[in-house]
Amino acid sequence: GQWGLMHEDPAATNPNFVPNSNDPDTGIGAAATNQLSLIAAGIEGVRIKESATGVPSVLIGKNLSSITSSAALHIRDDSQNIQLKIERSSGQFVIEQNASETTLQSGGHLRLASGNTVRVFLDNAGDVGIGTITPTAKVHISSSTDNTSLLRLSTPSNPNILTVTGSGRVGIGTSDPQAALHVEGSQVYLPDE
Repeated sequence: GQWGLMHEDPAATNPNFVPNSNDPDTGIGAAATNQLSLIAAGIEGVRIKESATGVPSVLIGKNLSSITSSAALHIRDDSQNIQLKIERSSGQFVIEQNASETTLQSGGHLRLASGNTVRVFLDNAGDVGIGTITPTAKVHISSSTDNTSLLRLSTPSNPNILTVTGSGRVGIGTSDPQAALHVEGSQVYLPDE
């Protein structure tokens, strides 16, 4: 069982080079010019190709010849669920996609960041921090400025349902509360108790 040249005609299902002459449909092939394929049991599972951007694209999955993406990494699986798993000894991160949802699963905290700053933080207890990585409630919103709207509820027909500012003001019916509680509108109910 040594490496050897098997097929002279390049194809995505016929390896040009095989590590074991007793397994002639498993090895390295070429689907086309500037492409390299890894083939197992006559099925292409990985393709490295030149992309339109000049950066090589790595395609993993099934029916790779139908993928026109120029992404650096493109994973395709037509089965019920597809998983991308990044694992190390201290935990794992999994992205799973099925017909109706996408799940992000982490062995630890989950952080969404932009500009090198964590914007949303989900801890192991299920507490969410927005603007903080130490949430002390189920939803904890923090801002470094008092002038900011921390929370805003709106609909297209009612853009000012509820506003909570960084200075602790609550506005109902207004996006700019002028007091600790500012209610706009004529229908306010206060019970006589």
